[in-house]
Amino acid sequence: MAAFATVSWGATAPLAQPMPADCDSIKLTGRSACAYASGDRYEGDFKAGRFDGRGTYTWHNGDRYEGGFKDGNFDGHGVLTRPGGSRFDGEFKDDRPNGPGTLKLGNGNVYTGTWAYGCFRDGDRMAWFRATEQECGF
Repeated sequence: MAAFATVSWGATAPLAQPMPADCDSIKLTGRSACAYASGDRYEGDFKAGRFDGRGTYTWHNGDRYEGGFKDGNFDGHGVLTRPGGSRFDGEFKDDRPNGPGTLKLGNGNVYTGTWAYGCFRDGDRMAWFRATEQECGF
């Protein structure tokens, strides 16, 4: 029997981009922090007003990503956690898991291996993260 995991952490669209006027208008470069009207917060490296380098993005619901960013997207190694105990630790590209990584769900299920743009398949075990079932071809 196939095992499926659906994990949705916020929209699949870029985080809180475009930034609110108070952060966007000054086109931050270097290390800084921004708090958003939604209650989300980012602290880390900026380049021309976009998240770029290392940083931490915390959503108002307690979800948290800590790791690499490039041009406003998750990129490179990062860890994404949820208050309920779910956690993804691995490589990201364009906001999606891409490369080696481990998804541990709050229910104890673990998916370790190579991810391709948010999709994981290991025999009958399938999972998608920051992607849709249709995008993954499941």
